[in-house]
Amino acid sequence: VEGVARSLDPRLNIWQAAEPVVRDWMTQELGPAGTARKAQDSLSALVRAALQAPELADRVDRLTRDLENVLENGIPLAKQSTAALGRQAGARSLIRDAALWIGAISLAAIAIGLW
Repeated sequence: VEGVARSLDPRLNIWQAAEPVVRDWMTQELGPAGTARKAQDSLSALVRAALQAPELADRVDRLTRDLENVLENGIPLAKQSTAALGRQAGARSLIRDAALWIGAISLAAIAIGLW
């Protein structure tokens, strides 16, 4: 900013020009009004958090019970889910087997000199 300002007016003292703006900002942010505003914002945030605490406690309790249930009984899967997982595993197995056979045939062809 100072370089641009000096290219427009070489006599410009950027610090003198900025002084009123900086003073106003410091008064608003660091003075009594800014401190009071920040305290009010903090208090508002604490009140909001306190009002949400019962709901948060209920959610944590439900999640804890659900996690304990999953750890004791495993994850329940619908029959459609297990069937879909089986189909995907079968398709991957077929692709893997085909790749292995292609590799084996290629090695055999190299070994007997066909390639």
